[in-house]
Amino acid sequence: MAIATKYYSVEEMAARLITRGVASNRQVKKLQFVRRRAPAPDPATTPEALERAAAAAALPWNVKRREVEALANGWTPPPEAPPADVPFGVRRSAGGFLPVYPKLRANRPPATVLRHVSGDLDALEAGLAGVAPGAAVTRRLGTVEVRGDNARAIRDWLAGLGL
Repeated sequence: MAIATKYYSVEEMAARLITRGVASNRQVKKLQFVRRRAPAPDPATTPEALERAAAAAALPWNVKRREVEALANGWTPPPEAPPADVPFGVRRSAGGFLPVYPKLRANRPPATVLRHVSGDLDALEAGLAGVAPGAAVTRRLGTVEVRGDNARAIRDWLAGLGL
């Protein structure tokens, strides 16, 4: 994917400058900056993220217990009984929704907030490594924040666990 300048893509501008042979200092500096800038690596493909995702799949409690069909608004039916072997808990909201919310902020990357969590947060973080590989997890008081827009995937994972 090429980064576009005001009117031309980088490749088009380079071709124009080469054929014309004349460029302003501003155009030259812009081209040098764009060519120097390397794309950021995908954090989900790093060896550490792949290793954590494989470890999350091997956890004994991290097994999908049920197939749940979610409604368009994200509601999933609550389980008949909470799972006994999952080391953490997520309390549903008053309307019966799983408390997983996207957090979109100006001039910041998107995040996903998981509220009303209790129990072993280390186990929750290990399980989230399989759902959102490479995403940074930040613990706050009663909430967990995952970098990236992973709300639907986390909601499906929690519903599949039986929470």
